[in-house]
Amino acid sequence: MLLVVDANILISAILKKSVAQNLLFNSFLELYSPVFLLSEIEEHRAELKEKMHCDEKTFHDALRFVLTRVKLVDEKQYSENMDIATALSPDADDVPYVALALTLNCPLWTRDKELLKSSGVKTLDTNALAGFLGLI
Repeated sequence: MLLVVDANILISAILKKSVAQNLLFNSFLELYSPVFLLSEIEEHRAELKEKMHCDEKTFHDALRFVLTRVKLVDEKQYSENMDIATALSPDADDVPYVALALTLNCPLWTRDKELLKSSGVKTLDTNALAGFLGLI
């Protein structure tokens, strides 16, 4: 199943063993994310390291491990949908994810409540995805 995954899902998977982490490594899922994801994670790096109670190397290793499952996509590959995504997205930080989901014609996996309510692109939260896969 092809999915675009947003930063809050990956951050959740980095922080602790969770349903999101288990799903992230489900071989049935083919995951994509805009390169913008790296900027979002970098913006919260210090806070994430503090929550993980870890040093820079441990954080880097955890991030690298999670990113092994995600294909990062450059903006030029989904730029034709940026205007539509801007109109559909409740937050400017969501625009690249929505644009990529439109380009790939696939759902967006997110925990963002506002994004889950928006129309125009199919969204799935972690529980819905786990249910769809028959895991809960």
